[in-house]
Amino acid sequence: NNKTCNTGRSDPTAQPMPLSDANIQEWKDDAASGGTTTGDVHVNYAGATLGPRKITGNLLIDGGGTLTVAGSLWIQGTLTVNGGGKIKLASSYGTNSGAIITDGYVSLTGGANFAGSGQIGSYPFLITTSACPVAYGCNGNDAIYLSGGAGTVALIAQDGNVHISGGSSLKE
Repeated sequence: NNKTCNTGRSDPTAQPMPLSDANIQEWKDDAASGGTTTGDVHVNYAGATLGPRKITGNLLIDGGGTLTVAGSLWIQGTLTVNGGGKIKLASSYGTNSGAIITDGYVSLTGGANFAGSGQIGSYPFLITTSACPVAYGCNGNDAIYLSGGAGTVALIAQDGNVHISGGSSLKE
């Protein structure tokens, strides 16, 4: 705005993140209570329903596939949604929200989309514990990359960067 910056002011007081590590661990524990899938999971045009579930590998949703989340998901690898892939909450969530947690980075591109259960007040929360781009194994990726018209509801990256571009939208 072409105004000079007043550097004489002190930094604002740090505020706590909206979710605590305890909240995230509770969702991880809930996901693990549904069992563990070892290795990568690929959801394509045929679609799938998962949850609660812990996945030790990566989760990829593409080819217009829809993943219906029936309980908390914990992905220890990366989450990639592209090619018109969609994640939605099962109707059993009602007006409640659901959590998808990943320890790796997230890539949401090419029309990726998220939806609640279909009832007002139901939102999927996508949470990453990744510290990308500075953590080991990030390979230059941000913790969350949202681009190419992708849309979602709520993104949470408490320790990493979020990059939003290319006509993407989000609620929070």
